[in-house]
Amino acid sequence: MRVLGLSAFHRDSAAALCIDGRLVAAAQEERFTRRRLDSGLPRRAARFCLEAAGLSAGELDALVFYEKPLRKFERALAVQLQAFPRSSRSFARGLFEWLGERLWLRTRLSEEFSLPPERVQFVEHARSHAALAFYASPYARAARAPS
Repeated sequence: MRVLGLSAFHRDSAAALCIDGRLVAAAQEERFTRRRLDSGLPRRAARFCLEAAGLSAGELDALVFYEKPLRKFERALAVQLQAFPRSSRSFARGLFEWLGERLWLRTRLSEEFSLPPERVQFVEHARSHAALAFYASPYARAARAPS
């Protein structure tokens, strides 16, 4: 299985490519843009990963984003509302950003990487950290957190 993982829109955007559970390539976008802590969509980092493996984006089985956009929006909205009215300026700016592109991330990623929308997936943020710890480890099994 060929999976490209992406993180973006919050410090250090990056891409990582796993093939059959093995890390093949990974890079931060700032390496290519020369913008420290670049938070934009990691187009160049993704291209680097795909080229390292000799793949095109269309050959991916999945493109996985490191958090669920609607959950993130709910958290951001709650924080802004708690700080209201002091947050009114940043609220307006943030709302424009969210409604403009971040909530429609599946479509954006699908178009950007020329993939059918069903191949674009989202994972809970904490699970993305757990997956990194497990899949990058040399172990075949891992302890499961209590439910």
